Amino acid sequence: MTYEMKMREAHDDGMEEGIEKGKEEANVNTAIKMLRKNKPVEEIVEFTELTKERVEELASQIKG
Repeated sequence: MTYEMKMREAHDDGMEEGIEKGKEEANVNTAIKMLRKNKPVEEIVEFTELTKERVEELASQIKG
């Protein structure tokens, strides 16, 4: 594999990772908004695709 091919592959991998991180961040922000509106955890899980455990963790952080 040439240097250029390795660099392209690394770039593509980095882009994919960045996109996934952005989606996760957007889902977390949506979950926080829904928690503040007292939406049920099950509904938040359905709409954000976060795990129940992650939503419950966010809920405990919000409640302080």
